[in-house]
Amino acid sequence: MEKQVVLVACKQDVAVTAWDLATGTLLVTYKQNASPCNALCTLGKDYWMAAQMKNRAIHFWAWHKDQVHQRSFLKEQLLCVAASACGKYIVGGAASGTVYCWDVGSGQLMREWHAHYKAVNALSFTSDGHMFLSGGDDSTLNCWLLMNVLDYSAHATSNSGRLQPFQSWSDHTLPITSIACGAGGIHGVVCSASLDRTCKIYSLVSGSVLQAFAFPASIH
Repeated sequence: MEKQVVLVACKQDVAVTAWDLATGTLLVTYKQNASPCNALCTLGKDYWMAAQMKNRAIHFWAWHKDQVHQRSFLKEQLLCVAASACGKYIVGGAASGTVYCWDVGSGQLMREWHAHYKAVNALSFTSDGHMFLSGGDDSTLNCWLLMNVLDYSAHATSNSGRLQPFQSWSDHTLPITSIACGAGGIHGVVCSASLDRTCKIYSLVSGSVLQAFAFPASIH
């Protein structure tokens, strides 16, 4: 059985730590990292990445090395990142409301578009990698088809040329802070958390609200 590892990051700290989930043993400390809470993700089986708090950099790391494998610099700081399960595509969200999509193999920026009216706080790919979801300070949760993001033909955009989401929900009343996708791809569910003290579970294929949970405090 493969070893299961937990990555722990903190925006006030300057290091990311990896822990053995079974034994609780500290495996390695990756220094020179201070990342927003949603700005770290695994990249395939061999790498992981983290957007930095104080600059426009993304750091890429190999699991077996405690030194930065590669640095990339962007035109604005990212608040959140996510990668497809296969590790081929990365998406990142920024304070401007823009979402960026890159091809990992070539490093090419495939698309950037105004996905939200305010900052993008959270991103999450579905288990099959065909879709990803974005949530932001505008309290909106959007679901995007990756094939539309990569397709510049007319059917993927509105008359204004703006990329259209596959689904869009506006049930939260305060900023969305976290998103988690279940198994099942398009037939699965997604859960969003918000500062409005609720978590909401949606069906991706129908768009219906399946369940809503209220909590005594805001959810970060």
